[in-house]
Amino acid sequence: MCVCVRVYWSPSFGTIIAMYYVRTPGRPPAASVCIVEIDPSTWSTPTS
Repeated sequence: MCVCVRVYWSPSFGTIIAMYYVRTPGRPPAASVCIVEIDPSTWSTPTS
């Protein structure tokens, strides 16, 4: 089983969107989206 996590920073909404991909043998990848609300003043926009 492989778990891949991608995190997206959305400065417009001031939220972090994390997408979790879980792969299981014999099954297509299942994706779920988790949105975490944070305080924009405590975060800075990543340069990447």
